Amino acid sequence: MSVSRGPTPNLSHLSAYPDKTEKKSLSQLASELVAKSDQLSAALEQNAASELERIKVEQQLRAANEQLDLKIQERTSELTLANELLHAEIQRRVQTEEMLRKLSARILTLQDEERRRLGRELHDSAGQLLAALHINLGVIAQQTQGDPCLSAKVADSAALADQVISEIRTLSYLLHPPMLDETGLAGALEWYARGFSDRSKISVKLDIDPALPRFPTEVETTIFRIVQESLVNIHRHSGSRTAFLSLRSDSDGAVLTIRDEGCGIPSEVLKSVEDGGANIGVGIGGMRERARQLRGSISIRSANPGTLVEVNLPVLRSAASATAVAARRKAAR
Repeated sequence: MSVSRGPTPNLSHLSAYPDKTEKKSLSQLASELVAKSDQLSAALEQNAASELERIKVEQQLRAANEQLDLKIQERTSELTLANELLHAEIQRRVQTEEMLRKLSARILTLQDEERRRLGRELHDSAGQLLAALHINLGVIAQQTQGDPCLSAKVADSAALADQVISEIRTLSYLLHPPMLDETGLAGALEWYARGFSDRSKISVKLDIDPALPRFPTEVETTIFRIVQESLVNIHRHSGSRTAFLSLRSDSDGAVLTIRDEGCGIPSEVLKSVEDGGANIGVGIGGMRERARQLRGSISIRSANPGTLVEVNLPVLRSAASATAVAARRKAAR
């Protein structure tokens, strides 16, 4: 069996070695391939270096970020601790202020109780003894009528006893006027203003609400003491010959105003009062503390001329709130 073969190609024109032209072409192509290979190698090396640089930068950024997070955590812990310490300090100060407020209120209450006790003792004890002395002097006066010189001495002694009795009665009333308990605040203020005018020669003009209700004992005592202190300040410092006192009631409680026509309060004292300073004197400080104990406010300002003292005591609202709280507690039981 024979296999059919195709025509035999003519390879006579091929040479075992390339000619110069072909060699040159191949050499140029090889050079270009080497150049391209070098460029590619350089690019790969550059890319590798860039990748390493990128990785290095990422590592540095990661380390910096970790350090920043650590610093933030440390600072946050410090701030949290400082905030806790500050909160604790605020709590301590609030508790201290509350304790001071309660202590101040207790001191004022004890002062009022002591004044009431002293007033009662002066009236009941010293007053009675002086009354007995006055009776004895009367008996002695009858027995010494035949001796004009001795009778005059006894009469002088009786007059002095009368004066002492009057002074003690006034002092006991000033310490705690029984009218405050018996007839109420309006009657006590009218009595005090009349006596103050007689002693100081300062005309006190009253404007008291005729429909003024009875307030709790501590409220009426506070208003009376503030009036006392204000009128005494007018007498001591203002040089005014007149004083105006107004006491009204509103939907919240009591509104008290006291005004004079004197030289006015010094600007530095007025500024200290407005700023709540501590160097404002015992009198004004006591007035402010009494008002604060009842959750009220006191304002002292220039009246041009003179000085105006205004006190607001929300006693009716506080009483209503206290009544509501008591009712809720009773219902809860």
